[in-house]
Amino acid sequence: MDSINRAVAQLLEENRQFFNGRPIAFDGVVDEATFLKTDLKTVFLLKEINDPNMSKDWTNFMENTKQQAYEDTMYKTWPNVCLWVEALRNPSVNYSDCVDAYGNFATKKLQRNILEVAIVNIKKTAGGGSSSHDEILDAATKYGHVIRTEIEECIMPNLVICGGTFDYAKVIYQIKEHEIHTLPSGAQYFCKNNIIYLRFVHPVWFSVNRNILFAYAKTVFSEVRKLFPLH
Repeated sequence: MDSINRAVAQLLEENRQFFNGRPIAFDGVVDEATFLKTDLKTVFLLKEINDPNMSKDWTNFMENTKQQAYEDTMYKTWPNVCLWVEALRNPSVNYSDCVDAYGNFATKKLQRNILEVAIVNIKKTAGGGSSSHDEILDAATKYGHVIRTEIEECIMPNLVICGGTFDYAKVIYQIKEHEIHTLPSGAQYFCKNNIIYLRFVHPVWFSVNRNILFAYAKTVFSEVRKLFPLH
């Protein structure tokens, strides 16, 4: 186990009392070596795993995610994450560069992008494809300090992309309205301890076509990068 994920696992083990005896899904970085090489270390803050019947600790969540980077198909959450990482890393990329001749997601070309990021779930116990607002809010309220420690002290990113979780992040960090800033695109963010938390859509939000979301991502991420003094 990589050192970052080992630190996350230790943190969650030390705080098992907050999970009411239920099995835990251990999250963290997908691939530590790749993550540490990136100039803009990025966390995707999501709600919960999709495993309502989880009967034991999901210790291999990150390893399973890593393995999906090498498979012919990817679980439905990750193609959009890979597309958005491409837009974040390569401002000049076009959507046509990310699909094949038939308009399908170019899995072989982009799947390794998942190795560059960390995944943090707010609710660490069993969840489903449709999350309960009250359950996610309860997790953010009861053990928000654990999530803060996981992000700030274990993973230490520059950017947290809140995939449908921005309002929960505000609860975790007890953010006041005057602490929220707006980018020219209209996207909101706040900054805590030199980490930017960005409001964004959930990776499986299909109300808007993928190519339109990609164009939006390019615009927002271009604005976000200007907030960092990167070389």
